[in-house]
Amino acid sequence: MRHNRYSHSKSTSYHKNGTDFNILYGSGGVSGYLSDDTVTLGGMPIKGQQFGEVTKESGMSFLSGKFDGICGMAFPRISVDGVLPVFDSMFQQHLVDNFAFSFFMTADGGAMVLGGEDPKYRSTDFTYVPLISDTYWAIAMDNIKVGGQAMNFCPNGRCKAIVDTGTSLIAGPSDLIAKLLEKVVVDPECKTLPDLPTITFTIGGVDYTFSPDEYVLKLTSFGITECVAGFTPLDVPAPAGPLWILGDVFLRKFYTIFDRAGDRVGFALAAHQ
Repeated sequence: MRHNRYSHSKSTSYHKNGTDFNILYGSGGVSGYLSDDTVTLGGMPIKGQQFGEVTKESGMSFLSGKFDGICGMAFPRISVDGVLPVFDSMFQQHLVDNFAFSFFMTADGGAMVLGGEDPKYRSTDFTYVPLISDTYWAIAMDNIKVGGQAMNFCPNGRCKAIVDTGTSLIAGPSDLIAKLLEKVVVDPECKTLPDLPTITFTIGGVDYTFSPDEYVLKLTSFGITECVAGFTPLDVPAPAGPLWILGDVFLRKFYTIFDRAGDRVGFALAAHQ
């Protein structure tokens, strides 16, 4: 059996709910029923937490992934079946004093800090950006530059961008990703890597710049290393889209705090050793 599993029959704090749920993700879907139990996260017991017991899953990411479940960290407004998210429960039960959490990410791991941030994970102060909605962690992005040249991807200097630890790459509208990749031609054999331009995301008037080594992924399989650009097309129809997703490629460089109390996201240069 690849994954650890939960058995409510072995829990003395389990309470039956039984409401059916179904969630469709970008890489597959899960379905099952809701249950109530004490959920322990970071050593902190969250009493009476509703969660979904998965009885069916689809998509290779769930079959091959090393994770045993998914913990949503967005807002109650978009929670399936109105379930109160785990972090909201933690704050309501006074398990954390600060209504914020942060992520430090590396190529092979990282850390999630519940109730604020840890200065050891950053080498600069945070620069904060206000949220533009209370659904996903959505912010306004001013523009994208390739090699210092503005691509004018954002009408009137405003693109919707979602900061998301659950997305591996940086995603954007397919037509704009195609234009970007015309400027950034990644050789699978990594020969052109030193000649590729920088890519800059301007957010709140601040430039967040990535070198080729930071936005190109080196994937090794059977002893062969292949270079691929860390960008993927994603077309989200209006009114939710169009939008960009700043996933792990972005977040590995910038330690990020998600501040529910201040309705904002903060970026600081990550302190990688």
